[in-house]
Amino acid sequence: MKYFNAYSAIIILLLWTAITLGPNVYALNGKTKELGEGLGNGLSYSIAGAALFIFLVTILSGNLKITGLVLKNSQNLQILYFQIVIILIVIAFLCYHFDVIKGNGIAWTFGNCLLVGISEELMFRGILLSAFTKSWGFRKAAFAVVVIFGSIHILNALTTGKLGEGFLQAFMAMCTGILFLAYRVKNLTIFFAILLHAIWDFVVFLLSDTLKLIKVEENIILNLCLELILIASPIAFGMYGLYLLTRKKASEDYLVSQKLNY
Repeated sequence: MKYFNAYSAIIILLLWTAITLGPNVYALNGKTKELGEGLGNGLSYSIAGAALFIFLVTILSGNLKITGLVLKNSQNLQILYFQIVIILIVIAFLCYHFDVIKGNGIAWTFGNCLLVGISEELMFRGILLSAFTKSWGFRKAAFAVVVIFGSIHILNALTTGKLGEGFLQAFMAMCTGILFLAYRVKNLTIFFAILLHAIWDFVVFLLSDTLKLIKVEENIILNLCLELILIASPIAFGMYGLYLLTRKKASEDYLVSQKLNY
């Protein structure tokens, strides 16, 4: 078993980033596309490749426990309810706009979002958080993971060509990342973070596509409400995650789980 330290984790992060973005940037050959475009058309090989890479790194290094790839002893499931309620509200709305993506498109979109959840959670809240905690302590590690996770989304501008949008995505990712980090730390497993990460990305992509179909001049209030959900929800997630992480002894069980292997 080989334990990750900060330096090895950063090298893994750089390789993961290259696998995630490299093929898309090369395939576009200077052109641009909208974020999430094509997710419903089939398997995204770059997303699948990154997920497979980080999964194999975790398995082959023997770090299943410290990255949270365990289901036993999962706890504090009540902290999941807030995001689940928000997701159900969005899904209830989407039920009236089921024509956004049909049939296989929905399946492929969710499948790709699930791979994103696996890939990003194992990379950031799995390997990176564990390695940084070992090297720097939990507080510095948590802060670094949140900032890096958010900042990496700025690189989406390489494919979308929209730097301002990239910074907005980075901020939103940073906020939701705080909540996913709280799930990882409080649940002692990474599976719930993976699942809710995937579902949230899925409904956000569908909601974004729905917004494109709405005629703003005819549905001003509805349009504003949907945009508010897209913007306010991540901020609310971040605030809730921060609350969970700053409570007394919030990271105690997580640190114990890490010491079992260190």
